[in-house]
Amino acid sequence: MEYNTIVMLSAISLCILVFLRSILIGVSGKKQNNAIEALQKELQIIKDTESRELEFQNSLRHAEVSTELQKSRAAYSSKKEKICAPERYGYAQSMFQSGMTTDKIASALGMSGHEINQLLKLTNLRVSQN
Repeated sequence: MEYNTIVMLSAISLCILVFLRSILIGVSGKKQNNAIEALQKELQIIKDTESRELEFQNSLRHAEVSTELQKSRAAYSSKKEKICAPERYGYAQSMFQSGMTTDKIASALGMSGHEINQLLKLTNLRVSQN
């Protein structure tokens, strides 16, 4: 065989090998992309589930505070006494942390909105000093 023929056959075989290698890399890249997409979908499902669980926990916490307030009101209304101040302050802070607005807290506790705002500011000052 001539030298030119050998060089040409070698070049063609190298081109074929490079082409086959690029096909294999493309196939493995597609598999990796599919695996990444599947993991992203699973992660999104987990995030959605966690978000719903947190929302439920906040709702449950809010319901517990409301239930406790109703129990306290009923117990004190039969004795014709008011809820003692420290207890109301604790309820106000719990309700605010659960996401209630100050107006709703004020109406639930029978206090003014200004009073609730002052309580929350005092609580923040006390926490920041500790």
